[in-house]
Amino acid sequence: MTEEADFLRLTDAEDYFHFFRLPYDPSVLGAKRLHILRRYGELLAEIDEKFGSRPWPERRILYRDALSRAYEELAGRTPQEAALFSVFRARESKGSGCGGCIASCAVPVDGCRMKG
Repeated sequence: MTEEADFLRLTDAEDYFHFFRLPYDPSVLGAKRLHILRRYGELLAEIDEKFGSRPWPERRILYRDALSRAYEELAGRTPQEAALFSVFRARESKGSGCGGCIASCAVPVDGCRMKG
């Protein structure tokens, strides 16, 4: 079995960090695992689009750096601060709306019937 095949079988956040021998704070990873993995997935898609035909050793370095970047970007921030999810990005770009019902909502939060 190749190292690349081993990488493709990884599923847990901790497994990715162990595979690349990257340090992490278990409490940070425990609290933000989904956000980190989501951002990592976005970065992997960019890498694969630009460098997908490169040999595994080159992509491995890029994948490792992407995981480190995803972790560092989110370690001290909330998902809102990182504008990770589309509802947060939409809210930032529109300047109004809560993003709680649909990302394209332009109703100010105080006028929203969906607010709790």
